[in-house]
Amino acid sequence: MSLESIHQAAGATLVERNGVKIPLHYGHPAEEHLASRKNILMVDYSHFGIVEVQGDDGYDFLNRVVGGDLSVIRDEQALYTLLLNDQGQIVTDLYVLCDDERFLLISEWMRGDKLAASLQALVGEEEVQISAQNDNLTTTLFEGPYSWELMAELYGFDVLGLPFLEFMHVDDAILFRSGKHGEFAFKVLTSKEGAADLWQRASEAGAKFDMKTGGIDFQGKSRLENPCWDPALVGEFSTCPIELQLQWAVRYDKDEFIGREALLAKLEEGVKQRVVGFVVKGDGATLSLGDAVFSGEQQIGKVITLGHSVGVDGYIGQALLDSEYAYAGIDQYQIAGNAARVAINTSAIPFLQNFSFMVNPAEHSYVDASRPKSLIEQQAKA
Repeated sequence: MSLESIHQAAGATLVERNGVKIPLHYGHPAEEHLASRKNILMVDYSHFGIVEVQGDDGYDFLNRVVGGDLSVIRDEQALYTLLLNDQGQIVTDLYVLCDDERFLLISEWMRGDKLAASLQALVGEEEVQISAQNDNLTTTLFEGPYSWELMAELYGFDVLGLPFLEFMHVDDAILFRSGKHGEFAFKVLTSKEGAADLWQRASEAGAKFDMKTGGIDFQGKSRLENPCWDPALVGEFSTCPIELQLQWAVRYDKDEFIGREALLAKLEEGVKQRVVGFVVKGDGATLSLGDAVFSGEQQIGKVITLGHSVGVDGYIGQALLDSEYAYAGIDQYQIAGNAARVAINTSAIPFLQNFSFMVNPAEHSYVDASRPKSLIEQQAKA
């Protein structure tokens, strides 16, 4: 049985992303998002593009192309970085996995064949072979404070010592610890047949963790609370890593990467706008994306993300503000909604203290009644 047929049989609402049909949700999007914050959420990430780069000059080529510095990673380590164009605009974000004689590139926003073609066009005199791997590998996400415990049950206790942005080969899969929303998260790269088998095995094993199966709809709430690069959310407002506060994903001290000169020129000229988070003081339901932000009577920017967060218990979002106004901790700004102006506090992001910070794999367990479930329960028993 294929993954798609499993999803259809379970009543999932499907959506096409990067040419692949994957679940949008399984009927209860809010519960699926909550599972990613409190338990475990399993999501089909088959739409992630996967590309293999190998050859004598594979390292030199990639390090010349991507914004990050590949020299900081070794075998079974990964780098989160950006692929930019010559104008310094984000083409996609990437995980680059250093895997023995090859590099694996994982992109949420580009199909494997399209990413491979884009990289091939950038090859100079380097001896490098680039190939899309989506016929061979697909991705399944496990995210949530107890996802480590399920992974340990499926793949052994070595999982407990797997650091963030490192991976290990398990059975016929690659287990990669990574995540964009602040919780414990693992991506499992398997064959398509292996993904269907994993989905069914994990569904059975995950029941005692109250795990939910879900779709990509949960990302909307998660990325509102823990912002990351998502062109569907912020791409229409900016694709500049400086404005979006994503400079940490590039290394200016490298001799070369695509878009470096454009970014340096922009820094020299002075960046006019930057993103800052905000918490709405009043009723945010009257506000909309694109609404103007004011300081007194002066318009200083616009709203680029907005929504209600159960975790924050209020409306939150991000605004793209004139740089001289883009600082956290200011309570003098207002958003002009349809009905009236609404006051905001600017805020550092992320907005949440993730529940994973309360869970230590060495001390806590969701299913072992002899151990507390989290630091909160541990302190209550002390």
